[in-house]
Amino acid sequence: MGSQGGGIREGGGTALLTSPFCSLLRRLVTLISQQALLGASSQAFRKQAEGASQAARRYMEDNEALRKQLQEAGDDSTPPSRAENENLKAKVEKLKEELAASKRTLEKAENEVQAMRRQAEGLTREYDRLLEQHARLQVLGGTGSTGRGTRVAAGWIGGAGCGIGVAGCDRKGSERTERQQNKRHPSYWGRDWER
Repeated sequence: MGSQGGGIREGGGTALLTSPFCSLLRRLVTLISQQALLGASSQAFRKQAEGASQAARRYMEDNEALRKQLQEAGDDSTPPSRAENENLKAKVEKLKEELAASKRTLEKAENEVQAMRRQAEGLTREYDRLLEQHARLQVLGGTGSTGRGTRVAAGWIGGAGCGIGVAGCDRKGSERTERQQNKRHPSYWGRDWER
């Protein structure tokens, strides 16, 4: 029994010894990882701080250079004389007059553009109206091979009182009635239904 108990002690002792070793090893790995992360982030912060320091140094140098330039320019500059002021005022007045003239010219040009645009719109409407009229004449003019379509179209253009076209003209010599001049009536479209 003693040997069994010693074996248990040895097996249990090994487990007791390895358990703290594993936790210690795990803790060591965690600390090494954290140290690596901190080292990387501290290096990034260091580079960022160096960049900011260099930028601040450049700005200070630029500021100093500008200050020197202003001091040198301040020593050389003298206040403008009364004659120079009058000359500058005259130039300003002349430029104001030119600006006013340019504005008037621009306004006139814009008015002309608007007038031309209205005229173009009117011409477009008239062109569309003429196209519609032409299309109607084509439909009316191309209705038959007997020539009636042309007379119908001529009558449509001239109207009922002109004496040509639909009212009073037929190849057969028959008179067309007002009812036949109606576009809905079949004889208007080249069919003689009343023979």
